[in-house]
Amino acid sequence: DNVLATRVNDIRVYMTDPPASGTSSGTLFYAFSDGTMRQLATWTDVPFSTLAAPGVSILDTSVVSYDPTELAALLGVLQDSTGLFINQITIRTVGSTSVNVPAGKTICARIDYQLDVEL
Repeated sequence: DNVLATRVNDIRVYMTDPPASGTSSGTLFYAFSDGTMRQLATWTDVPFSTLAAPGVSILDTSVVSYDPTELAALLGVLQDSTGLFINQITIRTVGSTSVNVPAGKTICARIDYQLDVEL
């Protein structure tokens, strides 16, 4: 009840502790409660060093291509200047690498989300 506003500060793709060399190509999808997966962004042949945590913003158009309509739809649901709008979101990445990577290594996505609260 004390949340005054919500906003997205950034959306990033990253790889925790990536191998020393190689590249990744992939796609970032999201879905809300209805379950329909929507394509938000893609990247091609991005060096692992660029994807090393904290990763790269999807707004860095030299590395990632994003769909402006889908970004606006995502932000339209997650950001609210009047309070907290509860919604379930699913994020999924799909892609490939130019070299074999150890089992368990994944390309991840992160939404930096801010809540303004009154205490």
